[in-house]
Amino acid sequence: MASQANILLVDDHEANLLALEAVLHPLEQKLIKARSGEEALQFLLQEDCAVVLLDIRLGGMDGFEVAQRIRAQERSRHTPIIFITAYESEDFSPAKAYTLGAVDYLVKPLVSEILRAKVEVFLTLYQRTEQVRQLQRLQIEQARAELAAIVESSEDAIISEDGQGIITSWNKGAERLYGYTAEEIVGKHVSLLHLVEQSEELPNLLEKLRRGERIQPYQTVRLRKDGSRVDVSLSVSPIRDGEGRVIGAAKIARDIGPQKRLEGELRRQAEELAEAHRQKDQFLAMLAHELRNPLAPLQTGVHILRQPQTPSEIRQRIHDMMERQLRHLSRLIDDLLDVSRILRGKVQLRTESLDLRQLAHTVAEDRRPVLEQAGLELLVDIPETPVWVRGDPTRLTQILNNLLDNSVKFAKGRHKVQVCVRSDGAQQQAVLSVRDEGIGIEPELLPRLFTPFFQADRSLDRSRGGLGLGLAMVKGLAELHGGSVEASSAGSGQGAEFTVRLPWEARLMPPSKPSAILQPSGKNLHILVIEDNRDAADSLRLLLDLLGHEVRIASSGPEGLATAREWQPDVVLCDIGLPGMDGYETARQLRRLPGMSQVLLAAITGYGQESDVQRCKESGIDYHFLKPIDPAKLGQLLAAAKKLS
Repeated sequence: MASQANILLVDDHEANLLALEAVLHPLEQKLIKARSGEEALQFLLQEDCAVVLLDIRLGGMDGFEVAQRIRAQERSRHTPIIFITAYESEDFSPAKAYTLGAVDYLVKPLVSEILRAKVEVFLTLYQRTEQVRQLQRLQIEQARAELAAIVESSEDAIISEDGQGIITSWNKGAERLYGYTAEEIVGKHVSLLHLVEQSEELPNLLEKLRRGERIQPYQTVRLRKDGSRVDVSLSVSPIRDGEGRVIGAAKIARDIGPQKRLEGELRRQAEELAEAHRQKDQFLAMLAHELRNPLAPLQTGVHILRQPQTPSEIRQRIHDMMERQLRHLSRLIDDLLDVSRILRGKVQLRTESLDLRQLAHTVAEDRRPVLEQAGLELLVDIPETPVWVRGDPTRLTQILNNLLDNSVKFAKGRHKVQVCVRSDGAQQQAVLSVRDEGIGIEPELLPRLFTPFFQADRSLDRSRGGLGLGLAMVKGLAELHGGSVEASSAGSGQGAEFTVRLPWEARLMPPSKPSAILQPSGKNLHILVIEDNRDAADSLRLLLDLLGHEVRIASSGPEGLATAREWQPDVVLCDIGLPGMDGYETARQLRRLPGMSQVLLAAITGYGQESDVQRCKESGIDYHFLKPIDPAKLGQLLAAAKKLS
């Protein structure tokens, strides 16, 4: 085993010395640390070194002066010096370094593998030089064979060329990287690896090598045998003969394709995160705007109603206005919850065989007053024969309502809106379309129309309103039905058409009849309201009082159970999000009370996920209503309770 060689590390910063020591430790040589030029010179007077790694910016005597003195000492005159610096400048330039006999000039940050490889080369040379002094020619040839084995086993491509660019050696790493065997490529010109568009790169490289310049690692692209391209990091060093003349070049190429792909993926993810962050901020600003719009008149209305001198006709107008704004707020919240459930596939369709023609006609006629109030003329084009599909009538109604609302929102003066239903026999599809003559859609916006929260109206006043959820819900609901939706427009000012395609049901089945609405009787009910929100409880009590029912309020689960045990109500309206004992546990315990097993129990809550509905059923709750409850639905519930009682 060869004896360990000295590698001298010269730097006045302990951290730098430790870093160099860590990089070169795998070489298993003697790493000598000198913290000043004087200390380094003193060591070199007594010991030989394989290579000196010399920092240029030393305190006191700088690196160039130290190098001059090293060269002036007979013992160290030919010791390789690698200069290391944090940056290049006129005072510390590579040219000056090389004039002082430096073998290399490295600029921080250093690449560990490259530094180790460079030092290893000089270490090997040093060891071979020491052997030359002791061994005969046979031993020298053996050393060359060992060096060739190192090159052959390298993962990097190591190639040598003569002064004309003819390849003279080719290791296994090069074979793996480029696909050519040594037999196929040695003797060929290196231009075989260059792209056509790199025609000027090779002459520039050869010219620099003829001048004896070393080319630091740089990123480029090379051509493989199979015609594919590979990203490489390439460094080139001149090869000199015994008299110092440049006779060729040595190249080291490393495959950086995985690194480039990773960088590209990281950039893509960063861009996606930035876009998601931008969309989040935009949506929050948009949501704040949309929520404040109805809140402003509600706040003003409350103030007006508090004034004792407000006339009764004004009070009625304020009541009507507040009801409209509350409906608007309720729809905003419903849209937010709906689009979340739809996009996560959590909506459960209640499908039946239905005539799309009849559904479209009914929905269009229901929306006609809204369109006419906006100055739009509604046309309905439906065939005489039924167009059968299997779908959820509520969700299909939601699709058409959203498309008609979109036409109103983006209207441009007085124009026509047409609803069309037809059968596409070739595709076995039912087709529902809404075409308008509104402001149209710019071509670049079409691919993003169905993205949640996307807004075509980006003006500050947001006169067209909305949260950008309607079209996203249309797409999600159409896909849940096994269908699709697409938008088309000739451009700005040219109107737009939205086309929904649904699977065609060939088997003709009569549509199911809508269930009759229960009519309330004149019988009064005992109703227990369990609600911790005082305003919500009081408002519900006022409404039930007006309907002639007897009402008691409990603000917690235990209080509600005590009232129910004593009072034996006919109906219990219970909030889910109660403090302490929640609505689910309250319902379970209520069912165990004497006489309460058959009481009509309904949840009125803000929790509307499918899992919430399921938990209500498991807790013994008969009905699940989302806040705010529709008075019509409440009336149906009470009518059912009267029949049961």
